Amino acid sequence: MESLKPVVSTSFEKYIHVVKGKRIENYFVRPNSKKKFPVILYLHGWIPSGYSSLPFLDSSASLWEYVLRDWAIFAPILPGYGFSEGVQDISGPETVDVVNSCIRELLINLPNVDETKLVLYGFSRGANLAATIATNSPVNFSAAIFQSGYYDFRRRYYEESEEKRRMVDKEILVSEEAFNLRSPLFRMDRLSCPVLILHGKNDIIVNASQSLTLDQELTRLGKPHRTVIFDNVEHYLDPIKNVWIPTVFEFLEELNLRKLT
Repeated sequence: MESLKPVVSTSFEKYIHVVKGKRIENYFVRPNSKKKFPVILYLHGWIPSGYSSLPFLDSSASLWEYVLRDWAIFAPILPGYGFSEGVQDISGPETVDVVNSCIRELLINLPNVDETKLVLYGFSRGANLAATIATNSPVNFSAAIFQSGYYDFRRRYYEESEEKRRMVDKEILVSEEAFNLRSPLFRMDRLSCPVLILHGKNDIIVNASQSLTLDQELTRLGKPHRTVIFDNVEHYLDPIKNVWIPTVFEFLEELNLRKLT
């Protein structure tokens, strides 16, 4: 464990977890309590490779709002991002294996983690990964939160500009198999936890129709979920933090997930 420079009043702890010979960064920050605490497994969006991940984690999803409310945050840095080794593959097999290994071999063995209160939280492409993990995980999540994500990768790919499609082409071999593998929308029958879906109506990076389509599929399957589309808000939801953060905690409180044990 490497203790890093404090941000706000608490510090991230850094863990290096080796998966198939590749070093994967993981960051963990916990509330100041000796009791067992609930944990949010946070799956990030885009982060530059070769740069410190901490500024991105600190600004993403207002993670400190959760720590100040007695939640711990566990954030693996995905292969090919930050200083994690490996290849970016957009929620492909390598990334899924890495995250599941970090959960199984590291997260649940950290001190004071309440295994009965694990919440999966993904942002942007991390939401796509979170939706994939939620249907194929070594642990049982109490809930999942998908923010500003996409769930039908084929549709996402063809909605992109030619320049962005070329970027995707560098990460994966585009094929129907690759599209299906990265489209958790079509595997939601395996979902076993309640879901909160968040999206900004004015998101120009990922169209909010992706979240609406997921909402329709979960409704069709009878899966417990709540979808909130915020008016006049873009990808990061930042302009209305005072609205969407209470929405998250209201969701968690309804599931009785906020109390220390």
